[in-house]
Amino acid sequence: MVRRRSMPCIFHSAFLLFILSSLLSAQAPPTARSTTSATPTFRANSRLVQFDVIVLDGNGRPIRGLAQNDFKIFEDGKPQQVRSFDAHETKLTAQPQEPFHLPPHQYTNVPVDEPRGPLTVILFDTLNTPTLDQSAARRHLIEFLNELPRGQQTALFTLGTRLRMVQSFTGQSDVLLAAAQRILSSQSPLLTTEKEHQRNEDDLIYRERMTTPTVTGPGSGAAPQAPQDSDLLAGTTARLRDALTTQEQYQITQRVGITLSSLVELAAMLQGYPGRKNLLWLSGTFPFSFGPNPFVRSEQHDRSNFDIAVHQATSLLSAAQVAVYPIDATGLHTHGVDLTNTGESMTGFDSSTQMPRMNAGFARQMQEESDAQTTMDEIAEQTGGKAFYGTNGLKTAMQRSVDQTSCYYTIAYEPQNQDWNGKFRRISLKTERPGATLQYRRGYYAFPEPEHTPQESTIKLAAAMRPDMPDSTALYFKAQVLPPDTDHHSVRITYLINPQQITFTDAAEGRKHAFLDLLAVAWDRNGKDVGHSADTIDATLTQAEYLKVLRTGLQASQEVTVKPSAYRVRVGAVDRLSQQVGTIDVLLSNAPPK
Repeated sequence: MVRRRSMPCIFHSAFLLFILSSLLSAQAPPTARSTTSATPTFRANSRLVQFDVIVLDGNGRPIRGLAQNDFKIFEDGKPQQVRSFDAHETKLTAQPQEPFHLPPHQYTNVPVDEPRGPLTVILFDTLNTPTLDQSAARRHLIEFLNELPRGQQTALFTLGTRLRMVQSFTGQSDVLLAAAQRILSSQSPLLTTEKEHQRNEDDLIYRERMTTPTVTGPGSGAAPQAPQDSDLLAGTTARLRDALTTQEQYQITQRVGITLSSLVELAAMLQGYPGRKNLLWLSGTFPFSFGPNPFVRSEQHDRSNFDIAVHQATSLLSAAQVAVYPIDATGLHTHGVDLTNTGESMTGFDSSTQMPRMNAGFARQMQEESDAQTTMDEIAEQTGGKAFYGTNGLKTAMQRSVDQTSCYYTIAYEPQNQDWNGKFRRISLKTERPGATLQYRRGYYAFPEPEHTPQESTIKLAAAMRPDMPDSTALYFKAQVLPPDTDHHSVRITYLINPQQITFTDAAEGRKHAFLDLLAVAWDRNGKDVGHSADTIDATLTQAEYLKVLRTGLQASQEVTVKPSAYRVRVGAVDRLSQQVGTIDVLLSNAPPK
């Protein structure tokens, strides 16, 4: 038995994520017609830990042809038994498959061609990068994309006050180049640069010097400054210093929150793509680490708000096989006084420490640089990537990130310790190959298997429905999308969902149960919502219905009433138990001309 119910509502696109999440989670279980997998999804009591490893020779080239017995795995110092082993090699010279030839108005999110190597995701970070450094990084990015081998599937995102996709996955360098050239430098509203920090310190030191009482001798003719006035001005300077410190801490906290949520969003989107994904993160600062102690560096903020979030982001990236390659967009660092400032903060002596301010300034800059590099190394180590800093060759860093992953190995083992207590566990991998360097994630957080709520699944689906996100492919389906015509004012959608990716649970009398949410949103050319529909599939199937679904797929239908300005429609589905999402973006054939 299958039931379905939907609830229409109208809202502004700025509140799309919030309202769509509320819309889907608030409605009672509706229905649709269902189909399921030839092999149902089972939940085992034991779990496997899976990770990718890159093996490099002394010249930094990948070593090919290794086998399972070439590796030994240890977790917290205890040997582990390998349960599965796979070798992967990039073959960009292979001929691409012929695209699907579907009937008119039919679409699918099944990839036309399986990736012939790791996917590359470039994250151009304007939130954490000074404006001048963005310009240089963009130039290196364009040079890198200009020489990208054809067929290397690459997507381009920017991180500002939110994550935004500039170009979805494509193996065409010219398309990526055109997208990169549209990226403009923008000043981060939440970043205090070294130049701005020195300028603030210059102003504060000047104020302190001006408010220090002047010692006057007899007969000088000068009236001594009133102590109470000096104290008042000094107190004002102290409060101003505290305010600037509080502002910087607030900015860091905001940047950490935005960056974390964006990485989680990327991980959720990339989880639907098979195999390894390389995330090339071009940024000027990295406000947190992925190690066991993510906030031991110089940037201070409310750590308790983010420790768990950082750990969860690490776990999500690992589950999605995403290796992070932090690349310092500021290039080779030099220390000293910014020439556009007065230099007050780097001259004279600090009365509180009795040390030259110049020495203290250099020490702070070198400590911050060391902390930043250690943070980058930890991010790379905990995800299986590599950090690049202390160089102006950003193009070379990006190229090496891609070249070194042309061959990698995927290893999975079942931990002897099956106590999923959320603690960090260290992974150690060894090989007897002489001179080999191993690149892999160095640990994981032993979180228990999450119990997903309907609210989580709908939030995940709503996030994937944004018009600036690529199609999600964790849940395969085909959709027939019929645009409005003279007889119909709505978009008519028929789903056919792959049963092999639906989680079925046992119900009474030998029946099977499936729970999925459906969402369709129409957009105009300006990215404004001009119509949507949300439904839930609550299917309880007899054995005969279940077997039929396994053969033919789970079918459901929707209608979306749209405004005449509708230009494109995005349709999506999520399996509530597995949280797997699939989306398809469709241009309407009757869309108004530009």
